[in-house]
Amino acid sequence: MDTTSCAQCGATIIAPIWAEHVSERRVRNVWSCEQCGYEFETHVYFASPSMAVDDDEPLDVAGFGEPKDAVKFEQSLLD
Repeated sequence: MDTTSCAQCGATIIAPIWAEHVSERRVRNVWSCEQCGYEFETHVYFASPSMAVDDDEPLDVAGFGEPKDAVKFEQSLLD
């Protein structure tokens, strides 16, 4: 199971407190650490649905490099 860690105290955070589809290809997740109260958001970017996917080949999304890097991860402090 994938988990997220708090950038301030390192505690494991299992699920976001809020998730929002910002666009067809982007989801914003808002996280809150129960240990220290730090809040932050992440953005997940998905491949365009028009991209052809060959099940035998790993997906490389528009210049993100290796397949493990295909999901762009951003973290920022909420105002």
